[in-house]
Amino acid sequence: MKQLLTHLSQQLRPVAAVTPESPTISRLEKELIAEKQRPAVVCAVAVLLFPVAGKLQLTLILRPTYEGGVHSGQIAFPGGKKDPTDANLLETALRECCEEIGVEIDPAHFLGALPDIYIVPSHSVVTPFVAFLPTQPVYTPDKREVAKVLEFDLSHFFNPDVYTLQDIKIGENKTWKLPCYQIDEHIIWGATARMIQDFTKLVGEENFKQYIAV
Repeated sequence: MKQLLTHLSQQLRPVAAVTPESPTISRLEKELIAEKQRPAVVCAVAVLLFPVAGKLQLTLILRPTYEGGVHSGQIAFPGGKKDPTDANLLETALRECCEEIGVEIDPAHFLGALPDIYIVPSHSVVTPFVAFLPTQPVYTPDKREVAKVLEFDLSHFFNPDVYTLQDIKIGENKTWKLPCYQIDEHIIWGATARMIQDFTKLVGEENFKQYIAV
């Protein structure tokens, strides 16, 4: 486990280097933002990893179903929009994680950040911060924002049998092939699946098999 955490710390973006002014998004994403002719909403999420019986687990949440919501009923990472009182995006991830699932994280547990992602339906740029917690967290979810807290063994996301690509319409004449994972009755797609895919690519399947019991 220690070797894998060292690898992650070396591969992720340093937390101190993350700023809303310099998002690490693709040229296509920048073009989509420009089409809106207004700044994108700045957000951050927390990617929480923790060990259980020698295996690495990942925390996700199921959003409540509500009328008119662009992310209604979807599986996501805990997180949300940057508040004016947040000194930086890491503070956003810390605050939102505490508000949504009742988990307070020591900033020292964050290993770094994944690439930013632009989410078309909500016109937002999201920074995923990766944290390793030494023990399994205890959740106190806010029922207004979280229908259910979900935990997944990270090994699922290295299984090709649960992975597909979906064509998602992102404009009048544009489609985007986005990853989708189906684990039991749960379907994880869109931006959340992209973040997971970025993370598993960064980890590397061989590193995962070498350092984690699967």
